[in-house]
Amino acid sequence: MNKSSLLIMTLTCLLLFTGSTTAHAAKTVSWQIEKIGLYSIPENWQTTDLLFLFAKVITEAREKARANKPAPAKPGPPADPLVLLNNINMQLYQITANDGKAYRTAVLLFYRDDKPMSARDKAYFTRELSAAERQSLESTITATTRLIAKELAAGYKQSKTGAAFFEVSRPDYLTINDRPAYGLSARVLLSVYGINIPSYVKGYTFNDNGYIATAVLLTTDSERSYWEPQVRKMFRTFAPAKSAVTIKQ
Repeated sequence: MNKSSLLIMTLTCLLLFTGSTTAHAAKTVSWQIEKIGLYSIPENWQTTDLLFLFAKVITEAREKARANKPAPAKPGPPADPLVLLNNINMQLYQITANDGKAYRTAVLLFYRDDKPMSARDKAYFTRELSAAERQSLESTITATTRLIAKELAAGYKQSKTGAAFFEVSRPDYLTINDRPAYGLSARVLLSVYGINIPSYVKGYTFNDNGYIATAVLLTTDSERSYWEPQVRKMFRTFAPAKSAVTIKQ
């Protein structure tokens, strides 16, 4: 096979692949997130369980280290990362999608509190806020953001590692699980010794049948316009797990 034929075959395969991906992008499938709940996501999303991956890497590294240099025996069984993760109502995933124009990637974090909402929390998550309550909430967010920004700046001066806010949004008032929910986003510059990573974070907090739950999107600043509307739509499809897992302390 000559170079021209190889190039034509490669381009044809790429066109077929991207065309197929675009054609099925509108279809959705159910995504069950252990200990969290059920979401509806585009069929072309690829998901990777990062917590499971991290735990597996740590476990394999420990086993390899013990094989090379046995450690002195310690009382009690060694802590198993997978067992520790099973005791936390949290999941972390990388998602990847090909929209026919580019491969795009982001990270999604999910968390569900293990304690029921307090009476104060229920005031926010069981009814719509009044105009005065929304104004008070937004004032609190503004003051908190300024304080965090000041602390981040001080930390960066000392360690040359930190973050700075480009922009923090106003609260996004929406409905998740048929109850009031709140979203907040920020464009952030992460910096490590002069290496800058412009990032975008958007988190949603909502009522998971009497428990506070959070879902967070993390991606690059340049990818925010692609991921934000899709993830917002996805988060609104949340359905609680049939048998929610609550960890006793």
